[in-house]
Amino acid sequence: MKNLFSYRNILAIVVASAVLLATFGLTSAAAAQSSCGAMYIVQRGDYLIKIARTCNVSYSDLLKANAVITNPSLVYPGRVLNIPVRIQFAAGGTSAIDQGHLAANSKQVYLINIGAGFTLDASLSGPAGLTMAIKGADGSTIQSPSANSTFRGVLPKTQDYILTVASAGSAVDYGFTVAIPLRIAFAAGASSATLTGMVPATLSQFFILRAAQGQTLKVTATPDDKLQLIIYGTDGSVLRSGMGQGASFSGVLPRTQDYFLVLRSAGEVQTFTLYVSIPAAPPIPVTGNNSYTVQSGDTLFGIALRFHTTVNALRRANPNITNPNVISVGLVIYLPGATLTLSNGKVVYIAKTGDMLAAIARQFNTTLSALIGANSQISNPNLIYPGQRINIP
Repeated sequence: MKNLFSYRNILAIVVASAVLLATFGLTSAAAAQSSCGAMYIVQRGDYLIKIARTCNVSYSDLLKANAVITNPSLVYPGRVLNIPVRIQFAAGGTSAIDQGHLAANSKQVYLINIGAGFTLDASLSGPAGLTMAIKGADGSTIQSPSANSTFRGVLPKTQDYILTVASAGSAVDYGFTVAIPLRIAFAAGASSATLTGMVPATLSQFFILRAAQGQTLKVTATPDDKLQLIIYGTDGSVLRSGMGQGASFSGVLPRTQDYFLVLRSAGEVQTFTLYVSIPAAPPIPVTGNNSYTVQSGDTLFGIALRFHTTVNALRRANPNITNPNVISVGLVIYLPGATLTLSNGKVVYIAKTGDMLAAIARQFNTTLSALIGANSQISNPNLIYPGQRINIP
């Protein structure tokens, strides 16, 4: 059974101080755009600083929401400007929500500052015809305008991000939720973490946890009679919907990915204690070729050099190594190119440099489609890495 990757080697809860997490609601959103609404038509005599002051937004936010403006000192009457809503944060929360209305063929722009490496979970609800787009203030495209109602992804850079909700040929009401989950990880040698905090009255508290296919996740939130627990994967698979299912969960994870844990209260502020564990499973005995037994004085880096591979490849091939700086004498390390037979009879091949799934399928007398079907952890069949474990059907 796989372990929880390298997250066992860092602090129990990792929260970057560069991003302040907060609550945001309809009242603050409406106040921010009450003077002008979502869009403003430039009048004769207008200039950007005046428009920003009139619409109760900052000059820099106005520019970010209207990247087509190449000359800020010159705007023409009749031009339509996006009036952004800056999501305001107050310490303690991890989600933001707005209920809005859009006229036909119009848009609402939101701005939010997020740190590099943080995960953004954005969800749009409403009738057909709504689209959501996400860009960085540096001009990078995170998601092109899409009818996809959700976005879950790690952001590459600390900056403002521009989230645009747009309507089509008819007026619509919509709901828009943005979350920046707190990353949970276990301390070195630990298999659990306990968190305490508060769920806001009208919002949810979001957490995120990296875990591997086949691991057993156990979650308990108290007081269980006042909380709902929702669990879903980055791929959208729902493990716990939260509808009348209580605030506890125990189950085997379907694939290697980030999992979102969401706490909701019954419409009131609620303190909570959240216990999360992934019990360490006993290693599954394996037999296989192309291996090396650690000797006194060995390091993982030295072994990688000796066998013309990399530390990362060895760690992918041997997920039982949780700390690359500590390997025990007598430990068997499997090398890229090895074929393993697990105690349950399953066969696993460890990819080496230059391997492709089609060639591996031929090597083991199976089909490419069968090989892809047996390895749901491979998101791109055209891209596999040295040391990656491939299940042979």
